[in-house]
Amino acid sequence: MRFVRTAGIGAGLLLSLVVAGTTLAVDPPTPEPTVAVDPPTPGTPPVDHPKDTNTEKYKEPKGPKVQPMYLFGHTEYDIRINKRYNGYLQTNMNRGCLGPCTLALAESENWQNKLSFTVGFEKGPINAKVGFDTSAGGSRTFSYSFYVPSGVRRIVAFEDWYDTFLLSGYKRDCTIINTCDPWVAGSGWAGRWMYRIFKAVTV
Repeated sequence: MRFVRTAGIGAGLLLSLVVAGTTLAVDPPTPEPTVAVDPPTPGTPPVDHPKDTNTEKYKEPKGPKVQPMYLFGHTEYDIRINKRYNGYLQTNMNRGCLGPCTLALAESENWQNKLSFTVGFEKGPINAKVGFDTSAGGSRTFSYSFYVPSGVRRIVAFEDWYDTFLLSGYKRDCTIINTCDPWVAGSGWAGRWMYRIFKAVTV
């Protein structure tokens, strides 16, 4: 069986909650991919991935390779999910003040799914494996309000949380008569954006 490129569905309607002075933007839950899961095990991802908060080791189900078709041949892909977890990337917004003051804003900001993989590997087979469009993004209205006490210096930062997949895989190019080059290895990660948390950080 062969798969062709597929595109996932972007994030759904965003809800905004305010909890203990922190604005939390939350998407409705999305269905989990049908992948067999072992009990959670401890682990730490490489530093360039979102910070690991709950790791799960995956058993890879047996399945066909993804083969994008071209006029004079095709490229075979064998993409594997090695680990999945909820993690975040933090960004400082370069906005702050020296108290007493209030940091407050409501504005439209962009969000984006993530894909970082070895150069030369196409998005289509990776999207098909993780079950969502790694290039999907959009904009949402976010808001926050933080009181800063007298004499304290704080800046605004936010955490973008992702449903994160650590990946590895192989690809090879084949001619129309199915003569194929050697397999080439690749690795990387993909993240489905879930929500954003704003916070005031003391500096």
